[in-house]
Amino acid sequence: MENQAAWFLAKGEGLKIGPAEIPHPGEGEIVIENRAVPLHPADWKLQKGILPIPLTLPTVLGMSIAGLVHEVGPGVTRFKKGDKVLSISAFVLHDKPKYGAHQRFTLTSEALTCHIGDVGFAEATSAASVYAAMSAMVIHLGLDKPSKDAAPKNENVLVWGGSSSVGAYAIQIASQAGYQVITTASSKNSEYVKYFRAAESFDYRSRTIREDLIKHGPYKAVYAAADTAADQIVIGDVLAAQGGGKFLATMGVRPGVKLPEGVEGYFVQYLDDYLKKENEEFTKWTFGEYLERGLVEGTLKLGNVEVIGGLGSVQSGLDRLREGKPYRPKIHAAKARDSIPRSINPFNINATRAEQHDRHVNRDRGKRYTLKLYLDRNRDFDHGGTIGRARGPVFTFANNYLPEDYLDSIKDLLEEDKVRFGGKAPILVVEK
Repeated sequence: MENQAAWFLAKGEGLKIGPAEIPHPGEGEIVIENRAVPLHPADWKLQKGILPIPLTLPTVLGMSIAGLVHEVGPGVTRFKKGDKVLSISAFVLHDKPKYGAHQRFTLTSEALTCHIGDVGFAEATSAASVYAAMSAMVIHLGLDKPSKDAAPKNENVLVWGGSSSVGAYAIQIASQAGYQVITTASSKNSEYVKYFRAAESFDYRSRTIREDLIKHGPYKAVYAAADTAADQIVIGDVLAAQGGGKFLATMGVRPGVKLPEGVEGYFVQYLDDYLKKENEEFTKWTFGEYLERGLVEGTLKLGNVEVIGGLGSVQSGLDRLREGKPYRPKIHAAKARDSIPRSINPFNINATRAEQHDRHVNRDRGKRYTLKLYLDRNRDFDHGGTIGRARGPVFTFANNYLPEDYLDSIKDLLEEDKVRFGGKAPILVVEK
């Protein structure tokens, strides 16, 4: 058994695939055989030296993984070999390659790991951002923890960048705590953020965005999950209109941004919160209860995931994120094994039908299906402006509970979208 990793050798250079040692777990640690790894903007920002986090090179980037428990260390009680899990490896704090996610085997902590039940590995990676959103909303912005018994509050929360991976879960967490969440997203992603329970969504490019947000204030908390310098200026004006205040930004205040008097923006590193002794119970609750129950019992709404390939596809995936080219609000997950063929989703079934179908909530009225879409081998298709050629199933929607009438909706959607597939709808194969 061998380990392979995407090595980060020097700032500004592309990742190189090469051998790596299989780590061995210490006290309270586990080794995971990775099956899916999510790519996040922080990965390419570390690669380019944009984030102010020192790294010892060469190293292996990434800190979120989904896979099978390969080995457990002394003192581990919640997991055993073969368990399906999602984990945060705390790579940026350890600063050692063995904790990096972009490889076949990763060392991580039992405390930052949860079971995923029947959820697929790639699908589970969409929840890797929950830890950041939970830390931001509860620890740093002071909101109540989400609860199934939370009563509606007459308080508003603003999440700028609601269709980002962190933003979507921030919306869900705040709404589950009873707050009314106002968010920003492009108009095409409006339904997507409402699927995560946003009360209102405004297009951040609108000429009236300031007025719209001020009208729906004041805000108990403001979170900039994904923003630009221009966005932060608008956020500053919104807070100034309610008498001032602070906002939490994932990248801190952008260079050149001058905020109004009485308004402050700040940055925190969320992962630190889960390793502090005083937050031990919070960590147990986040991973052992909220995340695990949400995945195993299906109470957590999950984001869309696009599988882009194996370790050799990690660099191209990071380049896409850096260039702002993901064509849908998706987390880009790379399979940890290069032997798994490349598959892409050239249309957006999940987002367009999100309001009609939650595959976990609807388990009682649905059956478990695996859907596969095929194109003729010699027919081209349009993938977000890029022409590709199908060599098998272009999309697999595996092991999900679906109402039977949902299958008809998918067929109708494919027929409506057939222009993108050379004038003929793809072949839908349903496996029960």
